[in-house]
Amino acid sequence: MMQDLAERTMTRARGVRRRRTVAAAATTVAALVLTGGGYGVLQGDTHRGSPPPPATRSSAPEPSTPTTASTGQGLYPDVLTDPTADGSWRSLRTADGRVLSLGGVSGRIENAYQAHDGWLLVATITPFGSDALDSRALWLLTPDGAVHVLIEHADGAPALAPGGLRLAWRQNDRLYIGHRTGSVLTVDQWTPAPARGEPIAYTGTAVVLGYSETGGGIDHHDVWLPSAGDYTAGWSRSTQVETVYRPAPDGTLYGLVHASGGGKALCLARLDPAAHLKATGTACGMPLTIDPTALVSPDGRWLAAQALEPGSTLEVAMIDLAEVFDHPKLKIRAVLADSSPADWLDNRTVVISGDTAGDSRLTWSDHAPLRVIGLPAYAEHQVAMNLG
Repeated sequence: MMQDLAERTMTRARGVRRRRTVAAAATTVAALVLTGGGYGVLQGDTHRGSPPPPATRSSAPEPSTPTTASTGQGLYPDVLTDPTADGSWRSLRTADGRVLSLGGVSGRIENAYQAHDGWLLVATITPFGSDALDSRALWLLTPDGAVHVLIEHADGAPALAPGGLRLAWRQNDRLYIGHRTGSVLTVDQWTPAPARGEPIAYTGTAVVLGYSETGGGIDHHDVWLPSAGDYTAGWSRSTQVETVYRPAPDGTLYGLVHASGGGKALCLARLDPAAHLKATGTACGMPLTIDPTALVSPDGRWLAAQALEPGSTLEVAMIDLAEVFDHPKLKIRAVLADSSPADWLDNRTVVISGDTAGDSRLTWSDHAPLRVIGLPAYAEHQVAMNLG
């Protein structure tokens, strides 16, 4: 039965695992509550003295209404809103209702992430009249409404470590790690990149690489440990890994691995990046899908992950990480059509995106059932994920 269920979840989720980002456009948002002007400069390359690729452009539009960066706490998330015809966004609306213009950002904005000093925006750059592949740019939107380019023309979206001050990216056949001080990005180290693979997660000390062999989602994983020197390919040493989630606030990695003994059954796992993503703890028998959007709460206690029971619709399950590796079970589920976690607002509140009618907030306690409270309707929008 579990093998059949795993096969169903893998088949259903694989087609959406990379295109269903946590900030998917035109989704519905719900919250499940548990209990109760300058420009960035790339500098300081330490590898062989070779200069890194420059960040060549910046833009500082007229400031919008002043605000402070969101901490991710409160009743509502920060969201991208006012969609454009090409799938980008014109504005960022903060949780307290302030609106910041994104008119100074070049490219098609895909995602937004909340940091303590503003919002990091990932934008796609499509070459005009060229057969070259799309590239990604990373921008910082500060609370005064100014935008600052940090990276231009990266190969894939940068991977952001918890807090949003450290990042990893691929550019010009190199892998980079760096740290950000305001709108200035400093390269800390680089290494020659493999033929395929780009950063998909960064703990602050380990860079997880991934690529898709089939085009249906990340199906190959590897790790670069900058403290050990240059990257050495080892894709064959992590074949047990099916999915890697975004790092927890303390940098801990969780994901899904194949159960011992082979087969298609999957287990939630705590992963050790220093040992080729070896599982240091597993919890098997839960109907988790391979969707990579699972998120750990700010205090590290809860994991919000997509699940699919036999004969049911996709749901979001809350998993107690303090207990699950000793007693595997789903603690509570929010049953919403095709739903997935989008962001934690605080230690007890998670935003859920799904195909339900209207926006809502779901509340749960140990002794009370779920209840639904309306959220403001922003037409089409996507959540700006909190990086802690």
